[in-house]
Amino acid sequence: MNRKLLFVDDETRMLSLFKREFSNTDYSCLFASGTLEALKILENEVIDCVISDINMPTGSGIDLFIEMRRKYPSIVRIAISGSTNTTDLIKAINSGSVHSYVSKPHNLAQLKLTIYSEILKMSGSAKEKPVDKSITTNELLKFFTEYILRHEGTTTTSDSFTSTQYEEKMDLAEQLYTEYNLSEIEYFQLKLAIFLNSYSPSSKLLVEIIKDKKNDRSLRVSAALAYTNKKFSSIPEELQSCFDTINKYFSLGIFNA
Repeated sequence: MNRKLLFVDDETRMLSLFKREFSNTDYSCLFASGTLEALKILENEVIDCVISDINMPTGSGIDLFIEMRRKYPSIVRIAISGSTNTTDLIKAINSGSVHSYVSKPHNLAQLKLTIYSEILKMSGSAKEKPVDKSITTNELLKFFTEYILRHEGTTTTSDSFTSTQYEEKMDLAEQLYTEYNLSEIEYFQLKLAIFLNSYSPSSKLLVEIIKDKKNDRSLRVSAALAYTNKKFSSIPEELQSCFDTINKYFSLGIFNA
């Protein structure tokens, strides 16, 4: 069966790129430059999957996904975004019931695999699958991995020692965050700070993240935590103490003892 995709993006160059990339696939592809155009296409076409940008001046991709969930629950919804605004991403995943998302600039192989796997999962169920809330942390950490790799050419996540230490720090964070009475958002900031600290982006990049007020506050707080050369007054005391304790455990070799 020939599957039909709808790409939604306000940037003409992105729509042209999608058109070239999917020209030799088995998919039939339609393109819309905004949410209103996308909704009109959905009224008249049988679509299997919508791949939409989140931030568009003519209408939010989040609103499009929410409307799709109400009217067309069986259509796969994939967000694609270059934004580092965690609030928008979490809202898109939870409120809009986004099945998956890919960051900009996208990796074509990853995008094709995501589309294929999500359509396959949806076609195997007569009902819409519930959204796994854990995606808000796991997928966002993946998103920021790609964000750092795009901005930091020498950063790598393939080093086995770094990967093991990162996982162990995350395990310790899970054990300690209730002791420090951290809120859910502070726990997320802690995990993101551990990620930034473990994979060691340059101090310059961390400072840029902190100073750019367009970035989400959680990302800026996490970058400030990871930037261990200086304490920041904007970081809650309990969050700072928990992060310091985790790093102290590892510097003394306590956790692996």
